[in-house]
Amino acid sequence: MSGRRARHGVLVAAGTVPARGGTLGTAATPSAPEGRTHLSADGTWQVDGYGTALTISDGVLRTRDTTAISCRPALTVRQSAVTGPDGTVRFAQDGIVTTVSPRTASLSHDSAMSTRRMRRISALPALSGREQPTGPVANLYVFWQTFKENYPFFTERGFDWDAFIERRDLGGESLERYADGAIGSADLPGGIGCLRMSRFVACAPGAYGHATDSPAPPRVLDRIINRARTSGPGARRGLIIDVRGDMGGLDGLALQIANRLTNRPYAAFAEQTRNDARDETRLTPRQTMRVIPAAGSPRCTGPITLLTGGSTVSAGEAFTQAPAERPAPTVRIGENTQGVFSDTLSRSLPNGWESSLSNEKCTTPRGHSFEGPGIPPPLRTPVFTEAESAADHDAVFDRARALLTGRRRPDGDNTGRRTP
Repeated sequence: MSGRRARHGVLVAAGTVPARGGTLGTAATPSAPEGRTHLSADGTWQVDGYGTALTISDGVLRTRDTTAISCRPALTVRQSAVTGPDGTVRFAQDGIVTTVSPRTASLSHDSAMSTRRMRRISALPALSGREQPTGPVANLYVFWQTFKENYPFFTERGFDWDAFIERRDLGGESLERYADGAIGSADLPGGIGCLRMSRFVACAPGAYGHATDSPAPPRVLDRIINRARTSGPGARRGLIIDVRGDMGGLDGLALQIANRLTNRPYAAFAEQTRNDARDETRLTPRQTMRVIPAAGSPRCTGPITLLTGGSTVSAGEAFTQAPAERPAPTVRIGENTQGVFSDTLSRSLPNGWESSLSNEKCTTPRGHSFEGPGIPPPLRTPVFTEAESAADHDAVFDRARALLTGRRRPDGDNTGRRTP
């Protein structure tokens, strides 16, 4: 339930209710005299199917929009009338009228045919009590997670990216998923490995921040990049890394993975921030971020093909930039990344609004910025075009696989480092 959806309707509760002990059950007819309230709507509720949690306390109803990675305040409404004889409470604000009855476990709009079931829960999701990120990147994560958890037509629309990897690119072999779905891995015929990364954040269930995310990738990489796959007769001859749909996240996590792809340290990228209110060209001293080989862990040091596209963003681009400087052969294939690198500077405005802007200049170690146009791949190949989808083609993946199996050589520099 949200203010937008309820603005032109009335929410009415009907159905089953929690008994006094807290267990959901069917409501019995009250035996108390008429006019006496025997139930209370106060407490915490979850609306099934809408990702909405709400609390009622001291005559105030508060809703929160929830996903696996967020719990954000939405609507706050005060009680507008006395509590009814059966515990029914009405709330109204700016044309929004909401009726909640403790005798029920569903909600409905007066203009809608369907009803929304709801149930009591012991507490709001744990994320409701934590400070949560703001800014455009956080908006992207929450939007995508909301879409992922609530959109019911992926199958009907023919969109299932994980299934397309498995069916078309992996020949029906399953993609092993790790880190709460953030990382996928597979072994292909011919000694080729495939590593797909969809984000560098929320790598554990319910996780979003630095502390809870950081331990996940190393544990996952110990299983994916192990000694059997990096040395001896079963060693991979090459690795395809697919970040075409990577939503970004934490640059530190991207570097943790890059640390497992080299035996020699090297400079990955650099960062500066504007440092003069009157002159945008005056920046703080450049800080260079380095890839450091993971000590005591197996590392993949052979040829790599890195697949990028317009949906590769933020930390996904930091990761793209890091292997570009890798000493071992690395070839980037696909299309330009999105060109949105910077973390955000968050500020509060006088009216209480929150705002953010990009204030960091992220560059190659030599000082070149790809902000705007994105990082160009040396081997440009169309990504996810309508024609490819209609023909069940994935030219980027096919080209990467052919290069690693020796069926086709790259055009030009084998390292893929054609950046200033």
